[in-house]
Amino acid sequence: MMPPPKISGTIRSKNPLKGAVEILPDRLYYAALKAPPPSHNILASTPRKTKATNDTVEKKQIHFFNMDHELVYWNFFLDFGPLNLGQFSRFALKLQDKLHKFPVVCFYSNT
Repeated sequence: MMPPPKISGTIRSKNPLKGAVEILPDRLYYAALKAPPPSHNILASTPRKTKATNDTVEKKQIHFFNMDHELVYWNFFLDFGPLNLGQFSRFALKLQDKLHKFPVVCFYSNT
C-alpha cells in the first residue's frame, strides 16, 4: 500500500495558517506551501483567536487559492522579473472577488 502524499506542515497542523504571513488582519494571508491544501475551503480558527459570546474560539471558513498556472511569466529577452500589468490586474480582480465571497482568504504558491 502506498503512503499518503506528503502535505505541508502548514495544513496538517491544528492551525492551517501557521507560518502564513498576515497581509490584512484576520482577512488575507500568504503562504508558501510544498503541496496544495487537501481542500480549498477549510473550517478553522484564525491565528488571532477572537472570542465568541460563550468563550469558545470562533471558527471561520478559510479559502485557499493559487494562480501559479494561470499567471505565467513571459520573458522579453533573457530577463526575469515581475509579471506584466495585465496579469497583475487579473490577479487583483480575482483577489477582490475572493475577499467579497469568503471571510478569510489565503493566497498560496508552491515552493
